[in-house]
Amino acid sequence: MVPINPISEETCRPHYGKPVCVILRDGTEIVGILSRVHEGSLILNEEDGVDKADTMKTRNGKSLPAKGRGKKTAGTQAKASVNAVPFFGAGPGFGGPLTLDLGLVALLFLL
Repeated sequence: MVPINPISEETCRPHYGKPVCVILRDGTEIVGILSRVHEGSLILNEEDGVDKADTMKTRNGKSLPAKGRGKKTAGTQAKASVNAVPFFGAGPGFGGPLTLDLGLVALLFLL
């Protein structure tokens, strides 16, 4: 574990998207994925917020037409199976986005 100190946007930015352990002043430990530090808050497990279907581009940078996306040919079916397992298993902090006030954070470690 590598400590991140001081806890600020500048020191955390290189570690965005990486797993961290947050220890609060009351001793609570929270493990999650560092998303960002914004306006005095530490944000974990935040999704990108970008709809990839709306930002699809061709190699020359032009947007693909909506009707051309996902076109199926006759006689074929597309099937997908997705099994998502959170990093290090389910635990505190992995239920969804979590915003922590920096005043509550005692220590922040990069895992």
